[in-house]
Amino acid sequence: MNPLSGVRLLESMSYGDFFFALAGVIALCERGFNRERIYFYAIYLGIAILITLSFLVNKFMPEPMKAAEYIEFIHTFINNHFRIEFGQFPNFRVIFAALIIFPQVFLALRIKTMGEARVLTYFWLAGAIYGALFTVLYCMGWIPGHVDAHWITFHRSKGLTGHPNALALNTAIAFPILVLLFMERKEILLRLFVLVAAFLMWRTIGYAGSRTAIYALMAMALAIFILMYHELPHRARFNLMAIGFIVVSYFVVQKYIIGLDGSTSVFRRLESGSAVSDAIRAHDREIALTGFANSPFFGAGYQWLYTAHNMYLQVLHASGIVGFTGYVLAMLFPPYLAWQSRFLRASNSGRLHRNVLLVCAFGVIVSGWAQPNINALNPTIPFGLLLCLGVIHLGKMKQDAQQAVPLSAKPVGL
Repeated sequence: MNPLSGVRLLESMSYGDFFFALAGVIALCERGFNRERIYFYAIYLGIAILITLSFLVNKFMPEPMKAAEYIEFIHTFINNHFRIEFGQFPNFRVIFAALIIFPQVFLALRIKTMGEARVLTYFWLAGAIYGALFTVLYCMGWIPGHVDAHWITFHRSKGLTGHPNALALNTAIAFPILVLLFMERKEILLRLFVLVAAFLMWRTIGYAGSRTAIYALMAMALAIFILMYHELPHRARFNLMAIGFIVVSYFVVQKYIIGLDGSTSVFRRLESGSAVSDAIRAHDREIALTGFANSPFFGAGYQWLYTAHNMYLQVLHASGIVGFTGYVLAMLFPPYLAWQSRFLRASNSGRLHRNVLLVCAFGVIVSGWAQPNINALNPTIPFGLLLCLGVIHLGKMKQDAQQAVPLSAKPVGL
């Protein structure tokens, strides 16, 4: 589902959404057939109540804005050439699915071992590589049948996703998985494949032209270096630094020797900025802050969910403090649950996998400051994987506790 968020099966469903729903149905049927218990955390019930409450209050008891303020509010929005979804339910459905249903599907998958969780992680990476390969081949003119309006008009490719920013973010947050694969496997051909995949994904971010993805990638690089450096043996530390050196060297060669072209439009945007885009985002932030100030507790309604180019302001604007609390809990609970495993005995491979997924989730959180990163399910994949890791470790803790034999009291001599 990772690269297919922009390819539509139906008007209201992409192929990515379809595969996600299919996986959920199959998982539920398998759990029912095997009569296995499905994990459920009460915190998600609380999150669902908070988000739904903000939606219902805005639907049945909306708080009107003052006349002059409202006119200025709408006027600014229309001038920015954006379309507003006046029905609340479509946006509410998206955020409810991303924050509530999506993690529950991961729990329904009933992942039991670290190996199974790692397989899902590598499937996610495979999707990102496929999306990157398609984008590079299209932008090089090797896939003539596909039409990318963003590439034709703005020279920014969206690949098979819904928007260039979505393509760049999905590609960037999968980058740490390449590090995981490179560190865990010793085969020369496989490591060569990782380097080729990194090259393709790097070019894809350039074609997408998303400055936010570059900032997120830089933040993830720093985070993965801090988390992994002291836990790795000396040879693995050398490999980690070698990866960074290769990436930096490629950037230097591309910029100062080969020169910038269409494949590196993101660096042009970093250097010269995008005055129109920055001005629009500044206006959108004003809109979101105005709407939040008008209705701080339950928000101005989910029709405003994608207006600020800042996920945190958007959720505050749309659902107020009540919905924002649910959003924060949903985003932080899986990393918290996985982070608890640091107190347990785990192999180096297990710690590496956990740290890499934490870095991926950190990349989503960082990028949320400049992107509406819940407009598709893709960015929540690392949070679902972290939830699986947390469940595995908690299950192992309970199993170890049940198998522990209490010490028998020694008789006291008289």
